[in-house]
Amino acid sequence: MVEWIKPAVPKKAYMIQATGSGHRLAPARTSRAAPSDAAVPTDNFTSSPTLPLLENIQATRAKPSGQLRQEVSLSIPAAMIGGLAGYTVWVSSGDVMRPLAVSDAAVVPQDGNGLLKMTLDGPVDPNAQVWLVSGQERFAPPQLSSPRQWTERADRVPDLSQVQPLNPVQLKPPDPVVQALRDAKRVLVVSHTPPDGDTVGSGLALRRLLENLGKEADYFLDGPMPGWLRDQATPGECREWDDIREKSYDLVVMVDVAQLDRVGRARPMIEQAPSVVIIDHHQTTPPPLSCPVQSWITPADAAAVLVASLAETLAPQQWQGIAAPLITGILTDTGLLANATRSETAPVLKHLLQNRGDADLAAACSRLKSQLPDEAQGMLMSPVHLKGQLLAPQGQSLRDALLENQGQGYSEEISPSRSLLTVPRTAQQLATQGGNLADPNTNSVDLQDAMFARLNHLARTSPVAVMLVEHDDHVQVCIRSHDPEMAPRLAQSLGGGGKPGIAAAKSSLPLAQLQELVRNWNV
Repeated sequence: MVEWIKPAVPKKAYMIQATGSGHRLAPARTSRAAPSDAAVPTDNFTSSPTLPLLENIQATRAKPSGQLRQEVSLSIPAAMIGGLAGYTVWVSSGDVMRPLAVSDAAVVPQDGNGLLKMTLDGPVDPNAQVWLVSGQERFAPPQLSSPRQWTERADRVPDLSQVQPLNPVQLKPPDPVVQALRDAKRVLVVSHTPPDGDTVGSGLALRRLLENLGKEADYFLDGPMPGWLRDQATPGECREWDDIREKSYDLVVMVDVAQLDRVGRARPMIEQAPSVVIIDHHQTTPPPLSCPVQSWITPADAAAVLVASLAETLAPQQWQGIAAPLITGILTDTGLLANATRSETAPVLKHLLQNRGDADLAAACSRLKSQLPDEAQGMLMSPVHLKGQLLAPQGQSLRDALLENQGQGYSEEISPSRSLLTVPRTAQQLATQGGNLADPNTNSVDLQDAMFARLNHLARTSPVAVMLVEHDDHVQVCIRSHDPEMAPRLAQSLGGGGKPGIAAAKSSLPLAQLQELVRNWNV
């Protein structure tokens, strides 16, 4: 439960008072200090001409109704938003004032000002007046309300007690792919961007496998790594573009991706490579290339399952550093096995844990836990919640930007037939900047990872869940469906693809047009 922590020494207050046009906050002050754990006589709060009167402050409901919880909305000047950290909520009933808990609070842009919405916990006297009281207290920011969840990983640990392990060598990778990896001397391993746990885990594991076999192997990801994956790579293991752009390789391997438009600046290196290998578990078609291409594109719950099979085939005695990233890949791409559709996935995971890893599944899950800063989470909520550093002076520019960009925030449309999440580019930028106030390392990939957690959460109860993420030159369309064939079918209608129940596409259509398209899908 959210609390606006009661002040030890109330210094000034604004009381909601009736006016001819509605209600307003009238300034008042306290004449003496009050204990933090006791009621305060009402006469301690008296009018003060020394405090500025706040004009045009309207309250839609000034008096609590006596119900257990009461919603109150106040229109406040933009200049006051940054000062909300200095207020608590009190009610006056009879001749005493008491601090009141607030179960939720949000600030929403409105007509150049801000609309403060509060849900007050009661019961309270129907004749009570509501006050905002300033003091030396600390502000406890609002938490995410159920069912909004931005991070689901590590919430549960899969039960593998009844699962029999399966050595992935039995999946029998194609001989041409195995031979191409065995013959190569200098190899570049490429992941898709933006990354997820499977493409990173599979790519790092394959690079290490090739290095264990005595080859020169580099790993390239064209973009930032999400925070919860940064410790998967050793320092310097993820090469920068300047490290590889002038190097020559006799083989380039695309892992968890077959589309050239998803590999960033690595595309020309793939198009000019002497030989290419593609390892992907999505329903897709290899790109047309002039060089020899060996592909292992087959249904699987994660590319990590396929790389595990290659590792057991190529180097059963040389598994240094390989198991951990593969376990990460399987757990993340299957939602801790909750979204696994293939019978071999859990058995392969158990084999890796028992025979190649530390056998501690709970520890493996806990390493995947991440937390988007409160400041970024609040900017993604609807209505927006100004939290933590966003309420501090350093958050002033973001508060101003929020007021200037009304109507361009994150939104959700949830119906019995589908869920639609829309993430405009402006919302991403503001949320990332908000997260930077608390953690300078917060990046756009951290944000996307949190949005995918929300998408997957809604997909549990919605037949189809779609997320539209706006970028500079395209919109990313991410689809989840209970019907395993529906998500790939819908994605293919937009030129994309996927695997059973999970699919994606890139569209050049405007965001608003895509929203209408999704709303009208026959699902």
